[in-house]
Amino acid sequence: MEVSEVERNLIDAYPAYVAIIDRDGEIMRVNQAWRKILNDSNEIFGSHCCFDNYFNYLAIAAESGYDYALKIILGMRQVIEGDDDFNLTYPVSRTEGKSWYKFTIRPVNDNRNTFLIIHEDVTKLIEATQAMRESEEKYRQQFLESSMSIIIGTPDGKILDGNPASLGLLGYTYDELVQLHRNDVLDITNPLAHEALSKRSKTGKFNGELDIIDKNNRRIPVELTSKIYRNENGDLRSLTMFKDISSRKVAEERLNTEKRFTETVLDSLPGLFVLLDEDFQLIRFNKGFTNELGYNEPEDRTKNIFDIIKKSDHEVILKALKKVKKYGNGEEKAVLLDKSGSERIYKFRAKRFESKDTLYIAATGIDITENVKNEREKEFTFELMVQLFNNSPIGIVLSDIDNKADRINKKFTEMFGMKESEILGKRVDEILAPGHLKEEADEINRLVFAGEAIRKETVRVHSDGSDIPVLMGSVPVKLNGEVVAAYGIYIDISERIELENQINRLFVKEKKARKEVEKSKIKLEEMFAQSPTAIALLEGHEFRFTMANSAYFNLIGGRELIGNRFSESLPELADQRIIKILNNVFHSGKPYIAKEESIHILDEQGEISEHFLNYTCKPLFDENSNVYGIFIEAVNVTELVNSRNKIQNSLKEKEILLQEVHHRVKNNLAVITGLMDLQMMDMQDDNLNPKLKEVQSRIFSIAQIHEAIYQQEDVMRVKFDEYLENMIVSWKQDSDRESVELNLESDNVNLNLNQAVSCGLLTNELMNLVDLSFSGESSKVNITLREASGQVEIGVENRKFGISDRQEIERAEKFNLKIIQVLLNQLSASYHFENGDTKKLVIRFKKADVKGSSSSFI
Repeated sequence: MEVSEVERNLIDAYPAYVAIIDRDGEIMRVNQAWRKILNDSNEIFGSHCCFDNYFNYLAIAAESGYDYALKIILGMRQVIEGDDDFNLTYPVSRTEGKSWYKFTIRPVNDNRNTFLIIHEDVTKLIEATQAMRESEEKYRQQFLESSMSIIIGTPDGKILDGNPASLGLLGYTYDELVQLHRNDVLDITNPLAHEALSKRSKTGKFNGELDIIDKNNRRIPVELTSKIYRNENGDLRSLTMFKDISSRKVAEERLNTEKRFTETVLDSLPGLFVLLDEDFQLIRFNKGFTNELGYNEPEDRTKNIFDIIKKSDHEVILKALKKVKKYGNGEEKAVLLDKSGSERIYKFRAKRFESKDTLYIAATGIDITENVKNEREKEFTFELMVQLFNNSPIGIVLSDIDNKADRINKKFTEMFGMKESEILGKRVDEILAPGHLKEEADEINRLVFAGEAIRKETVRVHSDGSDIPVLMGSVPVKLNGEVVAAYGIYIDISERIELENQINRLFVKEKKARKEVEKSKIKLEEMFAQSPTAIALLEGHEFRFTMANSAYFNLIGGRELIGNRFSESLPELADQRIIKILNNVFHSGKPYIAKEESIHILDEQGEISEHFLNYTCKPLFDENSNVYGIFIEAVNVTELVNSRNKIQNSLKEKEILLQEVHHRVKNNLAVITGLMDLQMMDMQDDNLNPKLKEVQSRIFSIAQIHEAIYQQEDVMRVKFDEYLENMIVSWKQDSDRESVELNLESDNVNLNLNQAVSCGLLTNELMNLVDLSFSGESSKVNITLREASGQVEIGVENRKFGISDRQEIERAEKFNLKIIQVLLNQLSASYHFENGDTKKLVIRFKKADVKGSSSSFI
């Protein structure tokens, strides 16, 4: 029977040992796996029997006493006589141990004249099965001997099995237990049971504490684990393990009662309570500690008392704790840090005690933060008032009920040119307001000591007799509702008056400058109006137009702009992210530059037209470096963009036409090669056909170049590595070259069109040389394509090459070699020939953008 190429490949790809036999046992074909073990005499199924009669081999094995050989013969006869298939698993003894194989025979076709034999290595499967049986036995023993109660059932609650521990805890016999349902032993009235079953159905497992019910209807608290799994048959099963925790529950309840009592007592204590060990580690604390400082157990920061004490207090508290540890008691203030990092001040009293030979320190603390804070605030306020009084930049005097100076600050003495001793104890008005100012001063004193606060611009007298213009304030000081003193506050306003005079002079100058600015603005507007680019000014965060030139009005169709918001005047631009751009420029202070951006603008006819603009939005800054507006300048480049697009579209059309030309050239060359095929089929000349075939390969190599070009976007370059791959695939399809093994190793190489044609023809001629040396036996050809630093290297290696040395290439006596010499010259290529166990020709040339038809071979 003839086996197709596809069938041979499928049989060779199969990992087992495969052979095809006829009805008489003659081996017709074996796969590669079968061939690899021809010399393995340990294989009993006859794998070293390649093309022979398989029945004869098995008969010899059976006569030698191997029973499995006889079983295989009988099974094969059954299949040959009409059975669908036969399977047998048998052992094979080797030096490294025993292996197992599965023998299978089945008919190949309906005619039942050929049969497929398969020997498949199943050693791992057999070993896994044996291991599983051993594991099952081991787990069965653990199940029976486990001290844990174990019940196996189904997810819907049916009980299938239980170990002795479960029977002892529940009080049932085995036969009684397997007749029960899960609800008979689980307290389903407990909501936790429903939660557990729901969790197990979602996640496949559950861990927790539940109550079970024994045969006497007694509820037993248990620690329970339940999982869902599939057995070896694929059926879902539930595995539930539990143990009695009744004694533990009783002990826990007793401990919880004692703990609740202790915590109640501690939590009832006012303030903080902390318990430290002899290393000053925090063991426990009361609820006051949690409420006031915000720490909860078991936070790491609360494990050491010094972690919550301000670092500057560490040394003081450490000394205090050591004193308590030594003498038995003590007290100290400390700054504590609450969970948020805020500081709280506590006063602690601590006492030492011992329990079970272990030393402890118990301490209670009262928060005195507010008391300390109030005391500090009073001290701070008083100190602040003194500092403010003494260092104030204005003159201040404190007078008693008789208007005598009781206290003055430094600025007061400097302002009026007097010493402190010249004023204290004397009536202030008699010194500062003599003569004509006395009546005004007496009226101010009367009002102030009557309880009013006075503020007035007036004049007081310097010690040198000069007048000082002052802003005077007089404020009564009350105690228990009665005025007992008064503050006199004096601010020298000489500089302010001088400044006001200067402002008046500057105002006159500013009016003059404003007129000059108006003139400059008119000139600026004229410059804007004459600019060929569209210019506009926007001010404020609402982007109101304050200026726009004629080019800008022409661009937006002559609409009214000045004084209007951008979004009102140009609503179609507001929808095209322009407002977002203006906002970004205004708030970031950074300009925005757009190049050839497509903008749709409403023209005078009310239609939207597309414009391409180069425009800039620049921020305008005031004297405080704050953005107050935006300067817009735009150039309409619509005609330029449209012209360029037309050129690009025209270029694209030409590229498409050029690709079509290459496609048609390739098709025409393909027609020529097809005609040559027909001509060779019609000819009987065995000498001429190989020559025509060489010509045909040259035409085909050029056609492949044109095919590569029209299949890619770049019509001037060829991916030469892909070209070689396609060329080799086509070369292999020739039935005369079935036994030739072609290997290509290539880099990614792109060549100019002219170089690609020459290089493709050169490679084809080298392959023709290989053809000339090929005599039908198996052969291996290695082709390499490399590129480095602009140099391209092509190598062809074969045991026989069609040439014997470099001189034969240089003499170029054969037509193929003449063509190779021409192509080498076109590429300016160098070459060398290696003549060893294998022959190798290596060609190198420099990549170049060769232009014009003169550079091509044809």
